[in-house]
Amino acid sequence: MRKLHLIAVALLLAAMLSCSTDTTGPAAPDSGEMTTFEIPEEARNLLLNPPMEPENSLYAGWPFYPDSMWDVYSVRILWGNLANDVANSPVTTDWSGRLSVEMAEAFVRVTSEIDFEDEDSVLVHDAVHFAAWVSKTSGDFDGLVYLIYVRKGPLAVIPMLDFRTTSFSFNIGFDKLDQIDTVFHVDNINSVSLHGRKLPPSDCPHGKLHGRWVFKYHWGGYFEGKWMDVHGQHAGYLAAGFWTTTDGERKFAGFWFDPVGAHLGRLWGTWGFTLNAAVDLRRAWPIGHFRGHFSDRNDRIMGSLGGEFGPPSTDATNKVLTFRGRWGLRCGMASLGNSD
Repeated sequence: MRKLHLIAVALLLAAMLSCSTDTTGPAAPDSGEMTTFEIPEEARNLLLNPPMEPENSLYAGWPFYPDSMWDVYSVRILWGNLANDVANSPVTTDWSGRLSVEMAEAFVRVTSEIDFEDEDSVLVHDAVHFAAWVSKTSGDFDGLVYLIYVRKGPLAVIPMLDFRTTSFSFNIGFDKLDQIDTVFHVDNINSVSLHGRKLPPSDCPHGKLHGRWVFKYHWGGYFEGKWMDVHGQHAGYLAAGFWTTTDGERKFAGFWFDPVGAHLGRLWGTWGFTLNAAVDLRRAWPIGHFRGHFSDRNDRIMGSLGGEFGPPSTDATNKVLTFRGRWGLRCGMASLGNSD
């Protein structure tokens, strides 16, 4: 943390002074389909469960991309013999393929594998707009759960979800993925099931802030601390300088980092005293507040943060105070302020 602090402060002083899209046409889906209630029991149990648990796994490890311009979907797709009848289907079927989004900027992430074994695997790559995998079934079924962020665009343009495998492909509009449970018949043994849900804004990431607020002068100083997720687990660092302009405006600006210290973007905003704007820092404990925004490395606003600073102090002589607060992405603004 000390090394990170030195790097952050150096950056702050300097600051204060101065998709590609797959457009090939997919194979047309089989016209036959059946309702969720006709799906064999073993597969239906997977499909009818909530697609994900927002409070523990939904955004685990996911980079903080989304803002108010993104829609978020959870999609689960199963393929193979949904009846899991190994004895009646000795033929091996290759389901290796990819899932991508057409007609919109998107981030696609595999959040969990279903019954992957042996040579089945999710392929590792650097692109964020598609997922790819290797999968073969023989009397059983495999599947994947995806978390998909789709950037909002013109209302006349409907983004498309493109599922393409060696054995079967389909293409479906995101206007139908708000809530869908359906199955495509591939042959007399195999089927592909699709379960999709658009996630409500309240499921968007949010969490707490905690750290030190240090007055170096009557008019400013710096603060540094940790980002934490909704469960209080360490999610990154933040560091910023705060000052008072010649016009009396109180501002702050700084940076935020991932847990290993990589720079993720900027943060900025205003601060002030809660009790008395003219408080004498030499005689009284200052109590105040801060409000602002944070962006990604491309200066695209992602969300807001805010909180309060004040006692307890770790160093009364140098006015080293404690700050607490909250952060929230703009896809579902968390209430900001004291984290209590």
